[in-house]
Amino acid sequence: LERRDELSRLCDRAQAGDEAAFEDLVRATYDRAYTVACHMVRSRDDAKDVVQEAYIRVQRHLPNFQRDAAFSTWLYRVVVNLCLDWHRKRKYIDPKVETNDRVVASPGPSPEAQTHDRELQLLLEQGMATLSEQHRAVLVLFEIEGLSYEEIAEVTRSRVGTVMSRLFYARKKMQQFLTDNGVQPELSSEGSTS
Repeated sequence: LERRDELSRLCDRAQAGDEAAFEDLVRATYDRAYTVACHMVRSRDDAKDVVQEAYIRVQRHLPNFQRDAAFSTWLYRVVVNLCLDWHRKRKYIDPKVETNDRVVASPGPSPEAQTHDRELQLLLEQGMATLSEQHRAVLVLFEIEGLSYEEIAEVTRSRVGTVMSRLFYARKKMQQFLTDNGVQPELSSEGSTS
């Protein structure tokens, strides 16, 4: 709540033309926006491009931002939509292209832990690649960013029931993928439609 209040104050100042406040908004939200983009497009360079474009659009439209949602929700919506556009463009250019610029986990404390972390990260990336962009977005926003069903519904402009259904499907598919590859997944049971 405190973070949301701070973002709201920065947004007020940025809307009034305070450039330093907008820079503070970017600093306060960049890591989370970048994380979402990385998981959506699976490429660090492309994720940076997506996030840069997101902030350009946000800055351009900030004077007209009606505040019907939190600033972070609006930012996530812009990032997710740009990621979906990125996927559509790539499929149009070359439907067989796959990204090789994987997002690698931070190294662990020991060589064994590093190897295990890299193997698990690779498996997670492969599993995420089996999901549609819409299912991947819901899974990332819920599991990684910790957004509520209602917030995800705002970001994706979907109904809460659709969010829950997509999350259930994405988790089930990821659990099956990890189990098929010898990993016992530990995803939470929230979001189940059963």
